[in-house]
Amino acid sequence: MAATPPAESCRSAAGLWKGMVIFMPYKKELIFFQKFLNNLNIPVNILTNNSDAFSDLSLGLHAWLTPDIDYKKIFMEHIAQYHHNIVYRIHSEFLYDYLCFRLPETQDSFVFIGPYAVTPPHTTQVILQVADRLSLPPELLPVVHKFFHNLRLIPDESILLALVNTLGESIWGDMNHFSLKDIHISFENFITESNTLGYIEPKDPTPEIAILEKRYNDENQLMKSIAQGQLHKSEALITDSSLWTLEQRVSDPLRNMKNYMIIMNTLLRKAAENGAVHPLYIDRLSTKFAREIETLNSLEMIPSLQKKMVHKYCLLVKNYSLKGHSLLIRKVLIQIDFDFTANLSLKTLAEQFHVNPSYLSTLFKKETNCTLTKFVNQKRIDHAVFLLNTTHLQISTIAQ
Repeated sequence: MAATPPAESCRSAAGLWKGMVIFMPYKKELIFFQKFLNNLNIPVNILTNNSDAFSDLSLGLHAWLTPDIDYKKIFMEHIAQYHHNIVYRIHSEFLYDYLCFRLPETQDSFVFIGPYAVTPPHTTQVILQVADRLSLPPELLPVVHKFFHNLRLIPDESILLALVNTLGESIWGDMNHFSLKDIHISFENFITESNTLGYIEPKDPTPEIAILEKRYNDENQLMKSIAQGQLHKSEALITDSSLWTLEQRVSDPLRNMKNYMIIMNTLLRKAAENGAVHPLYIDRLSTKFAREIETLNSLEMIPSLQKKMVHKYCLLVKNYSLKGHSLLIRKVLIQIDFDFTANLSLKTLAEQFHVNPSYLSTLFKKETNCTLTKFVNQKRIDHAVFLLNTTHLQISTIAQ
């Protein structure tokens, strides 16, 4: 079974509307979604048992590897057990992915997106490793090479997932009414043991479960210590190797660690938020580290950046946590930090937040142990010192 070209796939699917989905309230959104992805050369198929538009869905790969097997029958039996309101992201051991979900208000109809890859085209060495692992005969190597050559590369999968989420809101009404689930399919099991649905299950999952549970527990402990600004405890936790006993999710080791560093940056950002740090400060630090992560060019640079991130997020909580302050004083503190050059007099701030100047002065002194004027002046001095030490600006410019 050859792969259906995008335009042909769109026409064949559109022909299904007459008998299959004529009463679908989201018909227009689904057609738009399909055409949009087809224009990006991302295959989209509407699958039913009676559909004549069914294609191999793997760009002809399985048809070459298993020409005598009814791939459509096995695949439809497989997805027939998929649950409603779940978008399945399916990972194949051939290192490609696809998305699949049931269409509500239809009789066993599915949207199938892909296949696609999220990492750059595979090298000959990787292809040979895949072929060796699956015991493929040498004469089929050109087919595998051709498959990877034709595979659509999506470097930023978040864009595709955002489109799917948007369609999901049209179909199910709300983001809370559906979910994304990752599953893995083994080629050999999928063909020879279709009754197991081809899911890869470890013979004894206990060790893997224990490792996973420890990692998540350590992550939670790290987030808790960051939220409390406990630098010594956070640095001790980051040296625990269980936090970084990570599976290889992509073929490039450096890209794999960068992905985990991005996850770490997100965890630390949420920890700082739990520590009552305003998003204004968190976003500045998070953006800075996001850029640093992408500039990493060796695995040896990872540990030092990990420690630096933990250290800086702890200091962020210690210096900018708004815990213990009333809502009014929180707003005033944020306003002061937002722009040191603004008019930050007691009268101006009191007018801005619609309170009596005397009340604001008393409350500010009570919660910070410092008068508002002295606090503002000290902030400006501290920032001036920073600019003197880190820039070549003239002293008069800094003073202004």
